[in-house]
Parts: sequence; C-alpha cells; structure tokens
Amino acid sequence: MSSPGPNHPNGHASLPPTIGPGIFTGANNTHIPYGTFIDTSGNSGLRFNINNSFASGPPQRLYDLLQPVRASYEDRSGKRARCLVGTRECVLNDIKTWVDGAIPICWLNGPAGFGKSTIAQSVAEWCARERRLAASFFFFRGTGNRDNISHLIPTLTFQLSTCIKTIKPLIENALVEEPFLTHRDTSLSYQFDKLIMAPMLSHARSTSTQNGVVQKPMVIVIDALDECEIGDGESMDKFIDAVIEACRSKGDRVPFRLFITSRVEEHLRLKLETIDAKEVSLQLKLQHYNTGADIHMFFESEFANIYAANRLLMVADCVSEPWPSWDVLNTLVHKANGSYIYASTFVNFVQQAGGMANQRLLDALEAHGLDPLYKQVFSKALFSEVAPGTVVDLMWAMGFLLCLEYPLSIQDLALLMDVPPRNLVRSFLGIQSILLIPEADDSPVHLTHISLRDFLMTESRSGVYFTNPSHCHASIAICCLNIMQRNGDLFWFTNAPLRYAFQNCLDHLQKAVDGWENYHSESSFSVLLSISLTNFATSSNVFTSWIHTAIRYGLPTRCSELQTRIEFVRPSRFYSARFGTDYHALLDILRDLYVALDLIQADLALTVMPSLTFTVFRRSRSYSARFGTDCYALLDILSLEYVALDFI
Repeated sequence: MSSPGPNHPNGHASLPPTIGPGIFTGANNTHIPYGTFIDTSGNSGLRFNINNSFASGPPQRLYDLLQPVRASYEDRSGKRARCLVGTRECVLNDIKTWVDGAIPICWLNGPAGFGKSTIAQSVAEWCARERRLAASFFFFRGTGNRDNISHLIPTLTFQLSTCIKTIKPLIENALVEEPFLTHRDTSLSYQFDKLIMAPMLSHARSTSTQNGVVQKPMVIVIDALDECEIGDGESMDKFIDAVIEACRSKGDRVPFRLFITSRVEEHLRLKLETIDAKEVSLQLKLQHYNTGADIHMFFESEFANIYAANRLLMVADCVSEPWPSWDVLNTLVHKANGSYIYASTFVNFVQQAGGMANQRLLDALEAHGLDPLYKQVFSKALFSEVAPGTVVDLMWAMGFLLCLEYPLSIQDLALLMDVPPRNLVRSFLGIQSILLIPEADDSPVHLTHISLRDFLMTESRSGVYFTNPSHCHASIAICCLNIMQRNGDLFWFTNAPLRYAFQNCLDHLQKAVDGWENYHSESSFSVLLSISLTNFATSSNVFTSWIHTAIRYGLPTRCSELQTRIEFVRPSRFYSARFGTDYHALLDILRDLYVALDLIQADLALTVMPSLTFTVFRRSRSYSARFGTDCYALLDILSLEYVALDFI
C-alpha cells in the first residue's frame, strides 16, 4: 500500500475530497452554479469549490440555451433558388475573390427583386462545398422567427457549434460563466464578441496552420438584413455597429468573412457607408452589374422547358421553336430591367397555362411591371369556373398568409380557419404562379416574393384586390377565439393551431382595433368580432381552460408590453360605443388575466405550478357561485388570489 500523500488531510493523495454527509443534507432540486462551502461538521474544516454543479440533473443542451431558429440556407422554403449555371458569374467571381482577401465584410446591395437572395444562396452553397461555411441566416419578413434580429446571434452561434466541433465547448463555457449572455437585455456587441468573435479567434489560433498550410477564414452569410421587423431598426443598427467595431479592433486577425445582403435602405446606408465601416468592408452594388445577358439566358432556359413539357399542344397550335422569338425575349429582358423577380414571376405565370402557354405569354406581354401581372393572376383565379363550395374565399385566405405572426402548415391553417384542407389548397392553386405551394399538407404556403405582400396591402396599387390589414387581423382574431371556444375543455397547447390562437389572439385583437381607427371605416368584422368576444367570455369552460393552460405551460413574461397594448384600447369611447360594454369589459378581463398570470409566473417556479393550479380552481368555484357568470368579477378575484400567491 502506498504511503499517505502529504497534501490530503486524510493522507490519501489519490482520492479527491468528497462532500460529507453533513453538508447539504436533504437538499433536492438544487442548482448551485458557483460557490465555496466549508464543512465544519468534523475537525477537518474541509473547503469545497463548486464550479458547475447541477444536483437536479445535467446541464441544459446548447440547443435549449440558445433556442436557434431554422433560418440557414438549407431551410429556405420551396424550391431553393440558386443562380442558373452560367449566370451571375461576374458578381460571384467578385465575391469569391473577396472571400480570400483581407477585407472582413462584404455588403451586397440592390433593389427588390434583383436576385440578392439567389446570389446569397449560391454563395452559401459554394462555401459549404468548399468546407468554409461557418453559419448562415436568411431573413424573411412576415415569417415570425426569421424576421426578428434577436434570433440572429443565438442561431449563428448554434450553427458554429455544429459546424466547427472545437468551438462547441468554448461556447458552452461562455454560457456557463455568463448565463444571461443570450438575454435580450444583453448588448448585441457583447453577445457578438463572446459568442462569435472570441470562439472563432480561439479556433483560428489553434488551427492557424495544418500540414504547413495556412487555413482560410470561414464565411458567415446573412441575407436580407433589411427584412427584419420594422421595430427592429435600432437593434439592426446596434448589430452593424458591433460587427464593424469588432472587425476594426481585431485588424487583420478577424477570423471570419461576413457576407451581408440587403436593399439600400437609408438607415443601413448611414451605418455601412461611414468612414469606419469602409475601412473593414467592401460594397458591391448589383445595379452596377449588367444582368441583361443573364436574364436573357434565364428566359431562354425556362421557356425551352415549358415548350418541351407542352410540345404536342404547341405544335398543334402551330407554335414552332425557338419559342418565343428573339424579339420577344429582348422585349422581356427590357421589361425586366434587371429584376429577377419580374422574370421568375412572368415565367411562372406562363408556365401555369399548360397548353395555352403561348396565349398566356402574349397576354402577359401587355402588362407593365409586376403589379399588372399580379392583378391578372388574381383576376383569372377569382373568376374561374371552379364549382362553388369547393374552394375557400381566396382573398380571405390570402389575409391569413399575409398577417399571421408566423406561417402555419396547410393542415394547421385549415384547422384554425375551420375549413377543409382540400378546399384551402384548391383556392391557392389558382394563383400558384405567385405562391410556393408545398407537396404535403404538413408544410406552409409561402409567397414567391415580398413584393406580393406590398402589392396587396397598398390600396393605391392593388385596387379591388386590396387586402385591408385591420380586417385580416380581425378575421384571424375571430378564428382564434372560435377555435379556443370550440376546444374550451382542452389544454390549448395540444396542437399547433390551438397553440397559435392561445399565444397570438390578443395581438391580432389589438392590431384589428388599431387599424380600424387608422382607416376610419365601419366594417362587418366589428359585429362578428363582438359576437365572438361575447361568446368566448361567456363560455363555461373557456376561461378555466385558458388560465389552467397558461399556468401549466407559462406565458411569455411580457407584462408591460401587454398592458401597453390593452391600455391603448381601453379608453377609446369610439370602440366602446361600437361594441358596447361587453367588449370593454372583456378587454379589462384580458388585461387583468395577463397581469395576474405574469405575477404568478414571475416568482413561482414552473415545476410547482401544477399543484397550485388545482388549489386556485377549488377556491374559484365558490367565487363562481357568488358572482354567477360575471367573468370580470371572477377575474378580479383571481387577480387578487394570484397577487397573494406571488408572496408565497
């Protein structure tokens, strides 16, 4: 037996000290991230340093800590658009040259529809093939998670951890040392430095040379930065400031190349054209590249495919190859004027005509720009000869696509709208030239381009096809209320449409009434919404289910935001007169409910909520007997009860 080691109190050098039975006796459900403890139960006075102890279980997975969203180049919806072989070669060569140069940032900008996302997709795929893609994020307006810049750094960080294995422990350590790194109150500059710059610098130093070859920097691709939510402008500016400052401070040691695309919006230009920004960035303007030959090649390729698919009918109509003629192709290139979205939308429009492709092409040639083309698509769809009752009102359905907080699959959207999925799909098929319709009902429908949203929501452009945003939000709110009422005895997180209704109903209510005030217009939706609100408030099990679900699963702790939304509506006599006292009272109820739930969530751990839930409901039964169906009085009592629970 070896002799006792001199450095251990008990003389056993080979064994580390263990926590004795006298310390933390009976402790459970305990998380002690850091600390120093001294066991004085014996004579030794042992000191224990705890750096990362999870007595209640293992540490959270990196995915749970970062909560990334699906926004990489591989997650783009529908047919991922990449550059046609032989096109965009000049700009792609300039980008590839930049990647191997010393300038860390490249900003590719251009007007809407000029193919920025297509180029970004091609760049990301090229980098992936070359094993040089570190991460990518493709913004897309109106898709919930993909239009919020708060998801950008956590998502890029998670992709880094999966792409570069040596970086994962560095990121995990950073999050252990500073658990609030991903909190929205943490500055983007600090997040960027700790979660992206520092780990990549460390990786670059450790792999600066392999087999005597200097390693080339990895590439981060961020597409459509301008498609963040409107309210994210300040955060976007802070992100740009953070990136520029980080790159300037590191000089030639920047361990990555950052490729960004966007429109030339003023607030972005002011940030990316400063003297400091120009020191570390290269600006490429798409309008400076001659795209005529590329668009001509695109038209030739696509129309050749259309002709081949309909050859027998085209020959029967005496339409010979090459089709269309050289003069028509030149006319189309001139009309496109550098816009790839015009070219692709035009081709899709003609393609959907099947055997009537030539006539559809001649009709579309009369249009000027995309707006007339959009009008032509809707006109043909709305006045088609489809049997009544087999389709859903197209413009009603389009309102959901435009105004949902995030996309729902066809199946889930149909459940929310309370219509058969087949009928919903049939309504969209009439405009499939401007939509991306998935092959399966478990995927969402997407717009081919954001310009369609702008067209439909701008009355001066769309005319009779104008889709009033406030009416859309009212319609969605009605469907949310109705689906919750129909399922009042269920937990509302049992499926996607119920979960959506539970989480977003109040937001749609607010946007609906806000829009009515802006448009100063009477609407049948006001009556329908009033009926739905009243039915919802007086349903026997609805509020019980709502409260139970909220406590069980937790609501986002956004008390101040929710209060602001409701307080904006409550004083309005205009709405009180329109909806009567039921509407006003219900908004009071909603406000008190959210405030109460926020109070109980703030201080009670989620793990103990279920046991408290039943106590609350047992007490509430006596209140129901006293106040009958007066939900407002019942919610007042529950609010007080929650406040009391808050002090437990």
